[in-house]
Amino acid sequence: MEGTARMSDFDRNRRSAGWRRVNAVYERRRAKADRSPAPAADAVAPPDPAAPFCRLVVLLNGPATPDADALARAAFLAFPDEEDVEVGEHGHLQVGGWAFRATAGATPLVPPDAADRLPELRLSTAVREHVAWLAVEVTDAPDGSADAVRASQAGRLLAALAPADALALVRPATGRVALLTPAAAGCLADGRIPAAFRPHDQPVPIAGVADDDPRLTAAAAEANSRFDEFLLAFAGRGPADTFAVKVPFADAHGREFMWVSVARVDATHIEGVLDNRPAFVRAVRAGEGVRVPRAELNDWLYVRGGEQHGGFTLRLLEEHLRPRRPDAA
Repeated sequence: MEGTARMSDFDRNRRSAGWRRVNAVYERRRAKADRSPAPAADAVAPPDPAAPFCRLVVLLNGPATPDADALARAAFLAFPDEEDVEVGEHGHLQVGGWAFRATAGATPLVPPDAADRLPELRLSTAVREHVAWLAVEVTDAPDGSADAVRASQAGRLLAALAPADALALVRPATGRVALLTPAAAGCLADGRIPAAFRPHDQPVPIAGVADDDPRLTAAAAEANSRFDEFLLAFAGRGPADTFAVKVPFADAHGREFMWVSVARVDATHIEGVLDNRPAFVRAVRAGEGVRVPRAELNDWLYVRGGEQHGGFTLRLLEEHLRPRRPDAA
């Protein structure tokens, strides 16, 4: 869910590994190519072979310990057609021929330094800032129930138990983690576990790149030194051409580099529409008209006749976000 992986001020912003906030995938470029952004590596920990495949966990920004009444309500929501419900002690729940166990913790499930292994900034922030967790697993099932079916049942119950502001979803058996967006929560409630880890509303990934990374510095310098190429192309633009620049935006909540579709350029400023959804900055929104100084240019690109020009920082950022292991839900 957008905004749950939030940072309250510049100090906390910099404390997340001291990274510069840089948008890694340009949304208009993605749409032109008719493809989704490449998924970021999402292994928060090595797979745990001892963990049940059906065990699912949500990371929380506050403790949530389900009592007997909460378990009964969750069972009704998750399995409305099932009348045989029995709530036991210590988080145990019997629903028809299925037995579940819900557990919770008021301490982080994942060590904060594990977030450093996640290149996507929203996801790493959610992992770093969670303070509690809630888990559900199937402890008994009808004979012949496949692991995927057990996981689906656990997901339905977890979705009914989890608070609306849960941060992320984790499957310990695979080490995978994903932001719990509204679509992901819906997939979880429907028992569609693989889809919950790749929801359709997954935001454009943001890479965290060190401020002093010489490759990013060099790419930004090249973009500035060649900006006349952009201006010349923009002056002769056609109706099907796309022009955009990347510049920083900042407020009390952080600093992010985002893309702006360009409508007008003068001697000192660039005007256009913000293309990206901010992860932390709240002073601007996607689709909003903005006016930014030319002196703050970080990158530029334009697409003419299906061919992209510029985008000097994109290759570095996409390399940063490239998955480092095969996808496995």
